[in-house]
Amino acid sequence: MSPKIWFSFFDRSIYKGSEPAYSNISEIENLQILEDNFEHIKNEFLTFISKQNKFTSYFNKTTVSKTTSWKTISLLYWNKPYIENHKNLPVLSNLIKKIPGCVSCSLSLLESNSQIKPHCGDTNAIWRCHLPLIVPGTLPDAGLKVAGKSISWQEGKIVAFCDAHEHEAWNDTSKPRYIIILDIIKPEYRKKTNHICSVVLSSITLQKIAEKINWLYKVPIFIQFIGFINVYLTFRIKSIIISKLS
Repeated sequence: MSPKIWFSFFDRSIYKGSEPAYSNISEIENLQILEDNFEHIKNEFLTFISKQNKFTSYFNKTTVSKTTSWKTISLLYWNKPYIENHKNLPVLSNLIKKIPGCVSCSLSLLESNSQIKPHCGDTNAIWRCHLPLIVPGTLPDAGLKVAGKSISWQEGKIVAFCDAHEHEAWNDTSKPRYIIILDIIKPEYRKKTNHICSVVLSSITLQKIAEKINWLYKVPIFIQFIGFINVYLTFRIKSIIISKLS
């Protein structure tokens, strides 16, 4: 029996589920296609960043040691596509379309001498996957820790983990680290994909608003939930309309 879907927005404590910290990528349908095409993906990435730098700082400043140290470029964000980035990265774009349940894909830059602080992700309904593109070091200088278990990234080798577990990442080297991050809905939850994406997008939207209006963090929980419901219904209706049109 599958665990109940957990969302960090509703449970404001550390996740205590029993899912394994890390998963074998053979468990994830067609994910191997990214490792098989790694050289093409990396070459496309290097060409892309040599021509333009579209990285933007991650919105939640409380998760990083330096305000602008963690930056991303999204191709797909909880089923919301970024068309221009798809056009600029056609190899990667076409490959992720072949991975069932993939709802997010982004390039991630972690600057030198920077850390992503311990935090729990949005939900246990996904595998979060890292495809390392450029890794400037190994443990103890650079790595990922999930549920207390630390590993080194290896270029071209995917790491899949449970994003709900408390995790952190660091790059204490003198050079930047680049990876691709993917979120893949687990098969047992795929019938609820639109619901899951709408919940997470609503939570993130409210967090972004609160980052600009800090006193909103102090608003009573029941008022936050009212705001959440309004935002959730907007995303849910949009997803229904899009699914009917596609």
